[in-house]
Amino acid sequence: DYSTRIPIETADEVGRTASAFNHMVTEVSNRTQQLEEAESQSRTLLAENRNLVHTSLNVQEEERKHLARELHDELGQCITAIQADAESIRDLSREGDKRIETSASAILDVSSHIYEVVHAMMQRLRPGVLDDLGLVEALKEELSTWQDRHPEIEANFDVAGSLDGLDERINITIYRIVQECLTNITRHAGATRVSISLSGNIDRLVLSVSDNGKGLDQS
Repeated sequence: DYSTRIPIETADEVGRTASAFNHMVTEVSNRTQQLEEAESQSRTLLAENRNLVHTSLNVQEEERKHLARELHDELGQCITAIQADAESIRDLSREGDKRIETSASAILDVSSHIYEVVHAMMQRLRPGVLDDLGLVEALKEELSTWQDRHPEIEANFDVAGSLDGLDERINITIYRIVQECLTNITRHAGATRVSISLSGNIDRLVLSVSDNGKGLDQS
């Protein structure tokens, strides 16, 4: 409480001391008020920044979902049609010119490769299993796909607790964190073993991603 002031009744040393004290109290009160206002503004700005980040992430995820759906509906169907036509040409040409069969087989191989690439892109953009089966199954599939690409790295995934009913934003955040960790491990860690654990419930989650790689240079 900085409202207390000393009455100034004389102009002598006591009065001057009282005046100096009152001035000091006023300055402290003003500075304290300024600090409180600055802290309040900082809290407001921090809350606004968090809201902006959440909004940005939501927009980004919606765009990814939309793009993945378009890839599946448009490009995926076209590739499937190309594969079907190539199979028909190959089957019909087996009794005739072998060059036609060879070309049709080449088209089939290329279209199959394109389909695999597009499917992988769709999974990176928005894993369908995350919406269909939930976070745990999506992480299992992501880790399995990652292991197929990096069979030299041993990977373990442990789950504990009740993870059903989590908010969609939490699900996608956890999924993206694990996804980014696996990417960084591949690029930088030089690891041969990776361990991922997820535990908790709807109120509290604990995610751990560790590896036996070289880590960061602390020098």
